[in-house]
Formats: sequence, structure tokens, C-alpha cells
Amino acid sequence: MGIVALAAAAVLVRESRAPSPPRLDPVGVALISAALLLLLYPLVQGRQLGWPWWTFVSMACSVPVLAAFVGYERIKARRDGSPLVQLRLFGQRAFSVGIGIAMTFFLGVTSFALILTLFLQIGLGFTALHAGLTFLPFSGGVLVASGAAARLAPKFGRGVTMTGALVMAAGMAGLIMIVRHYGQAVTTQELLPGLVVAGLGMGTVLAPLADILLAGVREEDAGSASGVFNTGIQLGASIGVAVIGVIFFGLLGSQSGSAAAAVAPQLRGELTAAGLPRGVATPVVTAFPRCPRRGGGSARQRSDRPNRPNRSPRPCRSGRRTELARTEPGQAGYWCMGRS
Repeated sequence: MGIVALAAAAVLVRESRAPSPPRLDPVGVALISAALLLLLYPLVQGRQLGWPWWTFVSMACSVPVLAAFVGYERIKARRDGSPLVQLRLFGQRAFSVGIGIAMTFFLGVTSFALILTLFLQIGLGFTALHAGLTFLPFSGGVLVASGAAARLAPKFGRGVTMTGALVMAAGMAGLIMIVRHYGQAVTTQELLPGLVVAGLGMGTVLAPLADILLAGVREEDAGSASGVFNTGIQLGASIGVAVIGVIFFGLLGSQSGSAAAAVAPQLRGELTAAGLPRGVATPVVTAFPRCPRRGGGSARQRSDRPNRPNRSPRPCRSGRRTELARTEPGQAGYWCMGRS
């Protein structure tokens, strides 16, 4: 797709030149990249590494680096008027509030998608392909609604995005109710209505959001504003995945033990009913409480564990070689996630 886009741009896009082309800002790029790296890397990797001391130092260091970036951008603006980010943009209330709303929106949307994906794959035993295809109705809803919202936004303004946000919230609430109602028996067909509604809502928000946010920006600041907008979206999504992931896996690890013990008799009974001999079912039931905790702890703790600590216990894995591998992920995995 990228090659096709480049070829089409070479033919269809007319050449244009800015009357006063801005200069590059490599120092600004380096500073903001360093600040984001110092903040996001420990957030994403901290839980898996056991939150070593350097993760907190890294996040704390992102603040002065970000302050240095702001200071340098002010100097760059006075020197040649070509900073990476035009800081005067944040003096516009509509732009500042819009960036905050966009970050918060994508923080919630991305984290919701993360938890749903984990539920489908770990809880219900879906393959990665099956889980991805399950999200296709969501993507289709985004595609359909984006075209309609782009035409409605000039007439109804912010009302379109507000309506889209409410529709998306209703779709997500519907998904939660469907999962609670069907439990481990839920299938892609039951999830379909909620995914379509959520996708329609998101498409209604996405299409006009950038236009509304950039409406009051001066033409010469459009490039900088667009960059800030897209970076804000990515930053919100990254923080959402990191923070909600930490909360989710923390709750799963702390509460899964009691949940696994409570359903162990039922698990043993269903494995026996599936025709598994006692000698196979017993190790599965014994290893079951460890399934949702794989990869936890510090790097040193994981290095002390035998049998390939970066992987889940063998009885926890899904596959096609045995009836056990087909039975356990969709039932036992749901019990751990749903009941904890």
C-alpha cells in the first residue's frame, strides 16, 4: 500500500513550495524523542521486568528532558521561527483542550481493545487470526461512519463527535453485557452487534475530530499542529496500554489463585468427561493456577525459573495435538480471567 501511495502521489500530487520554507530542527527531534522514550519504555516494560529502580528514574528524568525541549523550542522560535513545535498553539484554548480530549479518548479506546483481545485469546482460546477477524466488524463500522461523519461535520459541528462518543460508549457497554451474559460460551456472532456499534461510534468521532481541532490554527502552523495531534494520539494510546495493562495483569495475578482453586474441581471433572486419563488431568489441574501469571516477577526471578520461564506452562498452551490443548484454553482460561 505504501508503494502504491508513493507512485500515485508522484503522478497526482502537484509540486508546491512554501514561500518561506522552515528549517529542520534536529535538536528538537532528539529532545522530544528522548523524553517520550524515557516515559514510555518503562511504562510498557516495567511490569514484565518487575519494576526495577531504573524504570522510576527513567520516568522522572522525562520531566526535565521535556522541559529542556520546551525551552529549546522557545529559543528556536525566536532565532529563526522554525521550531519543531510551535508552542503558541497551546495558547489557543480550543487546540489545547482538543489535544487533551484526543489523548484521553485514545487512552480509553486502545486499552479497551487490549483487554478484549486478551480475553478472546487467553480467556476463550481464540487464535490470533480468529481474534483479529473478530475485530473486522469494528473496522468496518469505522470505515462506514467516517465517510458519513465527514459530510455531516460541517453542518452539525461538535454535535457529530459528541454523538459518536455516546454511540461508541453504548457499543462498549453492550460488549460488556454480552460477555457477562454468555460467559465462556460467547462467540464472534454474539460480539458482532456491539463491535459494529462501537466501530460506528469511533468512525463518527475520528473523521471530524482533526478538522474541528485544527479549525482555528493558522495556515503556517498547520504542519506543526498536525504533528502534535498525531503524536498526542499515539502518546495517549501508549499510556493507555501501559497503565491499563499494569492494572489488568496486577489484578489477574493477585486474584487468580483463589479463582483457580475454586474452579479446580469443575476443571478436573470436565477434563475427565472429555476422556483424559487421570495421569494427564492431574498435572493440568496442578499447573492451572500458574497459567495467568506467566512472565511475571523481576528479570532475576524469571531467570531462576526452570523450563523456559518466558513461556506458559505446557498444560496452559493451546494447540491441536491433543484433546487437552483444545479443551483447556477456552474453559480454564476463561475461568481464570472471568472469575478473577
